[in-house]
Amino acid sequence: MEENPLPQEQECPESEPEQPEETKAPQGRMYHIGKYHNVFLTQPEYDDLKEQFQKEFPMIIDQFSRYKMANKFTLLYDYHALLHYLEHGEIPEGLFDRMEGVIPPHLPRDS
Repeated sequence: MEENPLPQEQECPESEPEQPEETKAPQGRMYHIGKYHNVFLTQPEYDDLKEQFQKEFPMIIDQFSRYKMANKFTLLYDYHALLHYLEHGEIPEGLFDRMEGVIPPHLPRDS
């Protein structure tokens, strides 16, 4: 049986910094995972990343989670932002910050 990430209802451990209100999972993003529980993914996004990165998946998610926390990013498209981060080593400010429900033309739509 495949393990699932932290359910949306579970709170972050008390030792972690409290999340501001704007880091709540965007609509349709059922998982919030990573060291700070601030990486939001849909089921297909989660499955795709887990398949792509296999054993490195938890490490990559935690690294991206720390990067988001350090830069105070509240991204709506973590899947695309994570892939961009892995390729370029950074995320330009505002590139993946979008109003909820708006998918920029340069990003593929979730299936």
